[in-house]
Amino acid sequence: MLTNMLTYRFSSYVLIALSIGLLIVYFPDPKGKDAKNYSEFYEILNEKGINTKLVFDSLLLDVMDHESLPSWEVKEVKIIKNHSFYYVKSHAGSIADLQRWAQQRHYVVNVDHNGIALVKSIEKLPVVKEAKLMNVSAVSAYVLDAMTFAFPSKPKPVFEEDVGHGNEAFYTRNMKIPVEGYSFSDLVDLGSLLDGLPVSFSFADLQVSSRNGVSGEMTLSIVGGL
Repeated sequence: MLTNMLTYRFSSYVLIALSIGLLIVYFPDPKGKDAKNYSEFYEILNEKGINTKLVFDSLLLDVMDHESLPSWEVKEVKIIKNHSFYYVKSHAGSIADLQRWAQQRHYVVNVDHNGIALVKSIEKLPVVKEAKLMNVSAVSAYVLDAMTFAFPSKPKPVFEEDVGHGNEAFYTRNMKIPVEGYSFSDLVDLGSLLDGLPVSFSFADLQVSSRNGVSGEMTLSIVGGL
């Protein structure tokens, strides 16, 4: 256990050094363009946006918590904005036991046509500390390079068409990231690579397997200028 923790901490330090190096290359001016006059930009990014790093950090903590589930197992995770839905499968467990477990840990048990899910809200934090108008193309290039170095064998993001806002003063560019054989720690590392950038979390649909890890798809949104 100690060896695994030290290895993970070492890899995290390497990722931090990598992200700093790439940030210097793609964003030589760390201040960017001041966006304080773009009220809609600030609203989309920091009021309506979801902090990607916080989502993945919270996901890892929840997964560790799920190890104590009473005869239930999480098989699918859906994250929609700032709510996590953990769909569970029973191994001779009762819903009453699940309810008691959930109440002690601030989850809500939801039962509907999709199945049985543990639902939890994710704390709302701004995407960035200062709303700076970065170039969406530069952010996209950074993401591609950072993911290539950090996850060389994983599929790369697919970028969608830009959507203009504020008389096209700035844009939103969605990127869909295929998730194949990730671990939850990998997602935390991805969140660290994106920390401080105008990249907001949108959606994830993930299948969980002890053999194949975490697979599925997620969507993140870059907000910036051209």
